[in-house]
Amino acid sequence: MNIRFLETFVWLNRLKSFSRTAEKLNTTQPAVSSRIQKLELLMGVELYDRSKRTFELTAAGRRILRHAERIVELETEMERMVAADHESQGPLRIGVIELVTLSWLPGFLETIRTGMPTAVLEIATGTTDHLVHELKEGRMDLVFVLGPINEPNIECRPVCSLGAYWLANPRHFDCARSIDVVELSRLPVMMQAKTSSGHAIVREYFAKYGIVDVPSRGGSIRLDCVYSVATAIQVVRAGLGVMAMPIFLLEQ
Repeated sequence: MNIRFLETFVWLNRLKSFSRTAEKLNTTQPAVSSRIQKLELLMGVELYDRSKRTFELTAAGRRILRHAERIVELETEMERMVAADHESQGPLRIGVIELVTLSWLPGFLETIRTGMPTAVLEIATGTTDHLVHELKEGRMDLVFVLGPINEPNIECRPVCSLGAYWLANPRHFDCARSIDVVELSRLPVMMQAKTSSGHAIVREYFAKYGIVDVPSRGGSIRLDCVYSVATAIQVVRAGLGVMAMPIFLLEQ
């Protein structure tokens, strides 16, 4: 049996009005009438006297009402208990890197707010290295970082991927022609903080081509680190260096 039928019956008896009951339950008057008719069909009895000008229960309606009230009260009590249990668990602690806050975090939070309106979230930002450390220490429940992360007792799942491009200000660099990785390495390459995964990813990118920052190879990679995506964007726009980043960041 649909408990909404019983809830509607209880409120209809209290308010003595189909329109006021519909307003109370945030539905329509035809919906209220339909629920009562379906409940009568299930019970095999008439619940109220349709020959009266005022709303009056039949004898069978009064007997059923006592049980309906108990069931509705029990449901309300269960909902309060579940809400209390959820609150006692404390907030969900989530760590995110700056790239996430500038891309899909707002949409993710809106989805959580819609699907879990009573959920309490604590959001903290940091580098991948810092957030993974916080997760290992039990100070975070979930982190969104650049991966993969190979750590024992940590489950790592891919969420999304973002393509990165080498970006530069064409007023300061020749962007009209293609260059190879060796020539790229001789430009002022800007990177994220050394503790971030982004830093390691760019280093690995050059390493794949045998380019490392060591005097024996005459390497000329200048890895000037910045600690903020916003700062990195300003550095690129000012023509102070080139940097690998998703294009959408320049549209912020």
